[in-house]
Amino acid sequence: MELIFTVFITISYVLTPGASGATSLFNVVHYGAVGDGKTDDSAVFSKAWKATCNAPSRNPILIIPETKIFLLKPVTFSGPCKSTSIHVLMSGNIVAPNSKMAWKGFHINRWLAFTHVNGLTIIGSGTINGRGAAWWSQPCLHKVPKGVTCKRPTALTFYRCNGLVLKGIRHINSQRNHITISNCKDVTFSNLHISAPKTSPNTDGIDISGDDCIAISSDSSHINITGIACGPGHGIREALEMHGGSHSRKSGSFEPIAPIIIDQYYCPSRVNCKNETSGIRISDVSYRSIIGTSTTDKVINLSSDQNVGCTDIQFNYVYITPTDVPGKKAYAFSFNAHGNYTHTSPVVKGVQA
Repeated sequence: MELIFTVFITISYVLTPGASGATSLFNVVHYGAVGDGKTDDSAVFSKAWKATCNAPSRNPILIIPETKIFLLKPVTFSGPCKSTSIHVLMSGNIVAPNSKMAWKGFHINRWLAFTHVNGLTIIGSGTINGRGAAWWSQPCLHKVPKGVTCKRPTALTFYRCNGLVLKGIRHINSQRNHITISNCKDVTFSNLHISAPKTSPNTDGIDISGDDCIAISSDSSHINITGIACGPGHGIREALEMHGGSHSRKSGSFEPIAPIIIDQYYCPSRVNCKNETSGIRISDVSYRSIIGTSTTDKVINLSSDQNVGCTDIQFNYVYITPTDVPGKKAYAFSFNAHGNYTHTSPVVKGVQA
């Protein structure tokens, strides 16, 4: 399933880079971006972003034009910006380097990042291609001693970006997570198409043919994710890859996607896993109008921290059935999760009122 989002923007005048007014346009090509898929355009994108972020106008727009492919090494687009409303119109495509060595001298844990940018809207029909295959079998840049593990880059990271909107973007073949949001509030993702081979390890994302379909990091709230198709994968997973801490996760709604996991004991290696006693506080989460299938018979898994627990978990019109599990019936598991359910199958008997 591929969702298509069409953007219509009418502009009655053309502004040169850096011009001010009610709206300012900052086209990366005007700053020297080549867009041939081979030339490194990272420095040019950074320059164009800095101009957009520092623009005194009310609605500055960074334009990534169509018909071009922009090669970017690891780059961070930082705020805070002067305007309270920043737009990125992404009609063209962005690709990562083919070689892992392009990360030499950079933080290896991310590729593209937006930090401390409030009122950010990224909209368009362009594609972000992480070219992650080189990372999937060997996540380290160099040979490392036995027992040492390396983390692959997250393709697109948002950190402390309140009022974030992401619409219509196509995202493929991430090195690790496709999209990670952390310490963000009032976030809306819609009409995204994100995909990676089902054999790609832990390529978390939304509408993904990879691992986890939705993975939300700590200290994020008021997250709205709608119109998503997912599979194969882990479905919705909350508070994953995190043990302990005193973070909180509030106010989320998801429709439609499956299966469903809240796992505060998540341990991907399944080796030396600890039973932590102070987890992330998750509350006010609703799952609505979900119809899906799961390759396991445990189609709903709510494994909450034994001390903190999860509160106000709501299930409404949720129907999930197992596939490829002959002779087994779908069931839901719940531990220390509080809320209620209506019109849900299998019933979530463990959810305590």
